[in-house]
Amino acid sequence: MVYRVVLATLEQGWHAVLPERDGLGICAKRCIADTTAQRAGGRRQKNLFPEEELPLRIARLRSFMEQEKAYLNPDLTLTELAQQTGMNTAQLSFVINNGLGKNFNDFINQYRVEAVKSSLQDPSLAHLSLLGVAFECGFNSKTTFNRAFKKLTGNAPSGYLVRLAKDPQSCTN
Repeated sequence: MVYRVVLATLEQGWHAVLPERDGLGICAKRCIADTTAQRAGGRRQKNLFPEEELPLRIARLRSFMEQEKAYLNPDLTLTELAQQTGMNTAQLSFVINNGLGKNFNDFINQYRVEAVKSSLQDPSLAHLSLLGVAFECGFNSKTTFNRAFKKLTGNAPSGYLVRLAKDPQSCTN
């Protein structure tokens, strides 16, 4: 599999790898970080990892998230998750941003929203309020929960709950 990237020159001589947009791009055949070129001082950035490893690292990250449920930690940081997955922060950030097309917060909140949706269908958690379920699933503020839930499902959490009560089958992913 060949990944397509666009080299973009940013201020101060930095270069960045951006996902291909509108069919423009070049093939990245060398190590991913090699395409990010040089810093302003003429130093080369270290290789992150060979491009063939990207699908493996994505799979490893997803597997870790599903098995270890790191997203349940409301204070989870990029650094913490990188340590837990055996990557450095630059590698993890690259995998999430370029491999999955998300930022760190959206990536984590995706898992949290799915956990909320499944928890709302769990009768043993019926005693919890909607916000209580959100807190149990790793969210640490009502605002963040509402914003992430609506962004990922297209519905406000309360609207989803009403729909779930009327027709539980309509809310299964």
